[in-house]
Amino acid sequence: MGSKRFAPGHFWGRVVLTTQESGFISASTTSTDTAAKDGDRYHHGDLRMTLMDLAIAHIEKVGMEKLSLRALAREAGVSATAPYRHFPSRQCLLAGIAIRGFRRLKSRIEVALTNSEGFEDQFVSMGLAYIDNAVNDPVTYQLMFGAMVDFSAYPDLQRASEESFGVLLAQLKNAEPRADLDLSDIELAGTVWSGVHGIASLTINGRAREKKDAQRVESAAGMAISSVAQDPERVIRSTLLTLFAAHS
Repeated sequence: MGSKRFAPGHFWGRVVLTTQESGFISASTTSTDTAAKDGDRYHHGDLRMTLMDLAIAHIEKVGMEKLSLRALAREAGVSATAPYRHFPSRQCLLAGIAIRGFRRLKSRIEVALTNSEGFEDQFVSMGLAYIDNAVNDPVTYQLMFGAMVDFSAYPDLQRASEESFGVLLAQLKNAEPRADLDLSDIELAGTVWSGVHGIASLTINGRAREKKDAQRVESAAGMAISSVAQDPERVIRSTLLTLFAAHS
């Protein structure tokens, strides 16, 4: 990457949906009669949300390979062309899921901050909100931070990513313990985020391993992952203390 500085959007997710590409506003090729029938089943926003939920369930069961808008239409009980009024392509659907994920993450972090006081408790609350968001919906988590979506094609996704990251960045800018740290705001946010992101990933993997292969947990690595999954709050607090003690 050379000397290029990273930006929050590249750092906290990836990147981006134009209104047309997102499918939130797109031209319909469906006849008026067919659209009316679909409208009897769903309000405009309901079908979009239903398609995203069905896609997540499909990916959880069988993976990404056989996911198609037509198959989701059959499952939703609407015409084969109805999904295209919301998502012109499968990639737009995946981007839409990631956008919703970032918006939900931002909302959960904001609620966590509102319900806690003091830097340490707020930091832990943010971390736990992030981890809960990831563990409760690992498919969306992978779409938000993985490589399945070409973020460079979707501006709305970049915006949602940056707004979510901005909550963390704003919180750390005014944190009292950060005064003695030889780190820029972005570097500190990156350090904090990478730690919490790692805990979330290990928690997901740890719980999946325990379900699939109990013996695997007996290895040193498996036991470490399992300990993170069992008590992520303790790990977050330890990470916080280690971070600020190391740079104080």
